[in-house]
Amino acid sequence: MKSSGPLPFLQELLSSGKYSDLTIQCDGHTFKAHKAVVCSQSPFFNAAESHQGKINLQDEDANTVRRFLSYLYTQDYDQGTNTGEEPLACTQEDADTMSSTSQVQERAHNNLLVYIAADKFGTDSLKQLARDRLATWAENNWSDECFPDAVREIVSLAPPHETELTELLSDVMSENAQSLVERESMLDILEEAGVLATAVLKKLVGRLGHSEAERKRLNALCIQDSFGNALMKKANSLVMCRHCDAEFNLRTWLGKLVSMLHGRRNELIPKLSLSET
Repeated sequence: MKSSGPLPFLQELLSSGKYSDLTIQCDGHTFKAHKAVVCSQSPFFNAAESHQGKINLQDEDANTVRRFLSYLYTQDYDQGTNTGEEPLACTQEDADTMSSTSQVQERAHNNLLVYIAADKFGTDSLKQLARDRLATWAENNWSDECFPDAVREIVSLAPPHETELTELLSDVMSENAQSLVERESMLDILEEAGVLATAVLKKLVGRLGHSEAERKRLNALCIQDSFGNALMKKANSLVMCRHCDAEFNLRTWLGKLVSMLHGRRNELIPKLSLSET
C-alpha cells in the first residue's frame, strides 16, 4: 500500500542522527543528516557534498537550515517559535529582539528565510510551500501594524531574479488599497520600491474592466493626495524596462487616471507588464 505522507521513522532519523553519513555545520551548530534524503532533494547539497560527508554553510541562519532539513524529512516545517520543534538557542540580545517583535511578523520573517533558502538550495516544492504560506500570511495580516515592515523586508531580501513575492504582495495591496491609503508607512515603501509600486498599479488597472464600482473606487484613490499620487509618480518615472531596456511610456494626471487608462486599456496593460520584457 502506497504511503500518503512522510514516513514517521524519517523524523526520528533526523532527531536522533542515527545512521547519519552527512554533517552540516552552520552558525556554530552541527546537524546530523543523511545523504540519501538531503542530496536527492537538493541540487545544491548534491554538488557541495564531498566524500568526507561534511558541508560548512558559513552564511546561513541555523534556524532556517533546521526548517529546511525538517521539510526534507517530513514535508513540513514550523513557521514560528511556538510551533513545532523548539528553535535553536539564541543569545540574550536575540531574545530581547524577539520579545519586541510580534509573532505575526515573525511568521512572515521565517517563511521568507525558508523561501530564500529553498531558492538557493534548489528545492522547488519547499519554495512553493513557503510562497503559499507568505501569501496566506499577507492575505490574513495586511491590516496588522507590522505589515509595512514585513513588506519592506520581503522586498529587500527577495532574490533579484524572483517576481513571485512581488506578485503576491501586489495582489493583496491592490485588493486593499482603499484601506492602505491612510498608512504613510506604505507610501514610503512605494517610494522605495518602484517595481512593487508598478505591480500594484498594474493590478489596479486590471480591475478597470471588471465593474463600474471598481472604476469609481480607483478614481477615488487617484484624486487623493497620498496613494494615487505615489503610484502616478512611480508610473511617470518609468521610461524603460530595467531588465532589457525596452522603451515604454505611461503618463498619468491627477484625477484623470481612470478615464485615460480605461480608454486605452488594451494598449497600456502590456506596457505595464515588466515581467514580460
